[in-house]
Amino acid sequence: MQRQLKEECFSLEDYPHGLNLLHEFSYYHMAFLLTNKVNKVVAVVPITEYKDRDNDYPDVNIVLEKKDFGLNLIKKSTIKLDQLRFIDKSRVLKVEKKYINKTLKNLILKKVQEVFHYG
Repeated sequence: MQRQLKEECFSLEDYPHGLNLLHEFSYYHMAFLLTNKVNKVVAVVPITEYKDRDNDYPDVNIVLEKKDFGLNLIKKSTIKLDQLRFIDKSRVLKVEKKYINKTLKNLILKKVQEVFHYG
């Protein structure tokens, strides 16, 4: 389905990262890369600001305190495993940390496997 957009509504130059359409986002997002370096497509799981009910869903959320796993986060955050996405590698603009704590990496991979019932 192709959308028709009226030019007088906005300028495409005002939206360098695209426009919000349905569940897609046009701004930067933090995420953990879960894939190898060979593919042009990478798997990512987003990390978002902690919300009160995130602890209610431990099967699909990993709640992180500011200093957990040596991440030095600005605030308490949540890794959203049920929002796993596959994106083109060109959309990865900046890698803050090339490697994450091995314990956290194993926890993320284990929970992703559980989400998809592979383990």
